[in-house]
This record gives sequence, structure tokens and C-alpha cells, in this order.
Amino acid sequence: MTDGDDDDARTHAPADVVTPAALRDWALPAATGSKYGRGQVVVVGGALRSPGAAMISGL
Repeated sequence: MTDGDDDDARTHAPADVVTPAALRDWALPAATGSKYGRGQVVVVGGALRSPGAAMISGL
């Protein structure tokens, strides 16, 4: 396991391109729904010596 500084050891999935057409096709949430009805996310990131960005992503 590394301390988060070795970018060469990781592989990255290609990013999805978000276009206006893709957003138009995305259904809006129900007016009576809750924030949990759309799902939840877990953020895993940062490094032991510099965890700041991962920490503030949850604010």
C-alpha cells in the first residue's frame, strides 16, 4: 500500500462527458423525494500527509 504519492501505480476509468443533451435526458427527482432517494456516495481520497481536499468534499 502506498501513501498516495505514487500516481503511476493507479489506473483511472475514462471520464464521462456531460453535455447539455445528456442533462436534458436526465430525469428530475420527484418533488416529494428525499435526498437519500437519489443515492449516497462515499468519498475515498487524500493522503495521510495531506487529506484536506477529501475532507472538505463532504462539507
